[in-house]
This record gives sequence, C-alpha cells and structure tokens, in this order.
Amino acid sequence: MSKLLKRTVASLLLPVSLLVAGCGNDAPDAPAEVKPQQTEVSPELFDLVARWSQETAPSESRRSAAAVAPVDLVSYVKQHAPQLTTEAEQLRQRMAAAPEQGADTRTAMSGCTCNVLAAISANPSSSTTENEGFRDMRAWPNRNDVKEEFRWTATADGAAHAGSMYRYHYHGESGHSRDRQHYTRLRTQLTCVDGAGLACSGSCSARMYPFVEYGTRVYAYGDTAGVWDKAAHTSVADGVVLEYTPPNGAASAQKLFDKLGAVSHYASQTAFNIEEVANLVKSALEIVAIIKTGDYTQISGDLISRIIRSFAGLVSRSGTNGSTSQDMYANYDAARVGAYTVEYSSTSYQIHTLELTSHIAVKNRGWGGNNTGTGRFSSSYVMAVAFDSFQCSPGVTPPARVGLWRYATVDGTPHPQATLQQLTQDFFRVAFGLSVNAQGGSGQFTF
Repeated sequence: MSKLLKRTVASLLLPVSLLVAGCGNDAPDAPAEVKPQQTEVSPELFDLVARWSQETAPSESRRSAAAVAPVDLVSYVKQHAPQLTTEAEQLRQRMAAAPEQGADTRTAMSGCTCNVLAAISANPSSSTTENEGFRDMRAWPNRNDVKEEFRWTATADGAAHAGSMYRYHYHGESGHSRDRQHYTRLRTQLTCVDGAGLACSGSCSARMYPFVEYGTRVYAYGDTAGVWDKAAHTSVADGVVLEYTPPNGAASAQKLFDKLGAVSHYASQTAFNIEEVANLVKSALEIVAIIKTGDYTQISGDLISRIIRSFAGLVSRSGTNGSTSQDMYANYDAARVGAYTVEYSSTSYQIHTLELTSHIAVKNRGWGGNNTGTGRFSSSYVMAVAFDSFQCSPGVTPPARVGLWRYATVDGTPHPQATLQQLTQDFFRVAFGLSVNAQGGSGQFTF
C-alpha cells in the first residue's frame, strides 16, 4: 500500500487532530508522553460552578453593566459552600494556567478563556454482609430438624461489584433473593473566565470520544442430597447499560449498549418411585398391625429387609448437582463506531452525561432433603473519554484538548487491575498517539 493511500485511509478512520504527522518514514512516531496533572472536580463543586456561570456571566462575551454584580469563583464558593473553598482555589489556579497548556494552536485572546470541567460521581464504595447460622425452624409440631444457613455478601466500587449468596436447608423449603444497582456517572460542562477571574460568556462545540468496557462473571451452584423429594435452584443475573444524555434531558438519552449476563442452575432428585412407596406403606402397615397385637416376635427379618429395600428404592432419579458459570463483556469504543459532536455554553445548563449502570440480581431457593445453593458474581469496568476539535464563539479562547478516565474492580475478576490500566492506556495510544500512565484508578490531563 502506498504512503498516500495509507494516509487517506487513516484520515477516514480518525479525526485530523489524531493523525501522526510525518512524510518521510512509514514507521509511526513514538507516542507523545503526557502526565496526568489533575483530577476531576467533586460533584458538589461541579454543580456550584454551573450555578456561578449561569448567575454571574453576562449574555455577551464582554461583561455589560446590566449583568449581575460580578463575583469571582472563590468568593462565590465561600458564600454558598465554604467547605469547598480549598478545592475552588485549586480549580481557579488550574484555569488561570490553562492558556499556557495544551495544543500550540490554543492562543489566549482578550475576553474569555474556556475549559471543559468534568466530574465523575459513583455510588459510594460499600460492603454488605448478612449472616444467619443454623437454627431450628419448627415447621410442624414435634419437629426440630428443619435447619437453615444463609450468607450474603456484596461489595461495590462504582459500577463494579462482587459478592455471593449461600443457602443451605435441611428438610423444608427456603428461598432468598437480593438485587442491587450501582453506577458510575461522568458529567462535563464548559466554564469560562476572563482575565480578572470573573465568569464570562462562551460557547463551543467539540468532538467527544468515549471508550467504555464492562465485564462480569456470574456463577450458580445447586446440590441436593438425601432420599426425599428435593430440589435446589440458583440464578444469578448481571445487567449493564451505558447511556449518553445530552443537555436537553433524559427524554433524548441514547443507549450505547445494553447487555445481560445470566446463569441458572437447577438440581433435583425425585424420590417418589410409586411402586417402592407402596411397598414401604404396606410393610409399615404390617408393623402397625403387629404392634397392636403386642406380639413383637412376628416382626421377622424378612419384613425388616423388605422395609430397607423399599426405603432405598425411593431414590429413583438423581438430578444434576453441579454448577454453571458465564463471562460477559460489553464494549463501546468511539475510535471504532464514531465520536459524538457536543455543544456547550457557559451561560446555560448544558451538561453532557455519560452513565454506566450495573444491576445484579441473585435468587436462591430449595426444598426437601438437604438442598444447597450458591450464587456468585464479580464485575469490573473502565471508562475513558477524550475531547478535541473545539470550535468556539468569536473572542473566546477554546479549551485545551482533555482526556480523563476511571476504572475499578472489586476482586480482579474478570478484568485484573493491570488489564484495566492497559485498556485505558491503549485507548489513548491508538486513538490519539499518546503515552499515558494510567496507573491510578482515575485521572485527567490536557494535551
């Protein structure tokens, strides 16, 4: 393939800003190394910045006398949420230094300098344990051999979760079910400041490149023992949805993927062989008749042997004691399916949201004999996003290109920590030609 044809094909697959420059050598240049120098802001400060921009920025790109009395970000935060003052000061310093960061074409202009502000929120890391030991459950009078053991554990870190349910029951019926929902949510907005650190009006469009992968491993086990009619049924399902919601609300939300991994295992043993039940009943009636006469010498060895044979013959069919497992993966890669064009304005509530939601459901039921069921689940995810190709209103300094990520696993299954890191680094390297050290579970950088 000629050099010209190679570059033509590449230009169709990647945005112009992502192509590797060079005309005299077919070998690609080494990835440009970038060092994550900041993290996303807290969700609380993110919301406060949006309020500050909407309330204090004028409607034109230059401040007018009709605007609300100007106030800088830190002063506004001190007034409304003083506990966020330190974080607001750090954000102001980053925004003040922004014109010197990023691409060479990002030249500071008089008026507004804009930045993409990102916040990643997730359900708090949590761990739940329920544990019930053996206990008597008098299902009917004069019976105390109905016992149960139940254990449930669940741990979550954002959309990643892991846990198990164990249930054992002896002579009787029991059932349990648990379901949990977890999420990781990325929100972005445009914030613009002038040379005095006051909010100003700016609007920009950009290309958003998401990369999201979710993996889960689900396992179900069922076991029965004993001679009576019995069964154990365990089912585990882990579903995941990735949605992009533009500023005009949930009604226009777009599902980027929606996938379910589920397993179910049923173990049973049917005890009722009709012929053997009849033999056992007949033998038992003979014993009852003998007891009524009081002549125990009539209980012969042959009668006892018939009872034993009938009792053993009750077990006529064994079910499928054992386990079932499945791995499921869902993936969205903008480098493969295309980027989103997003529109921002610093003076209106234009928030772009990318949300990954996982939902685990475990059901465990059994009856008769000794019945045992176990369900286990474990998941992990990575979310990486990059923004480039900014086009802004006149007199506005466009944001620097920005990349950010977050990933998590609870117990290293099905993605080990190192795999999540590598997936993140590969996304920025392949799509943007960048060498990023994504060793931490979250990070952000400009380039």
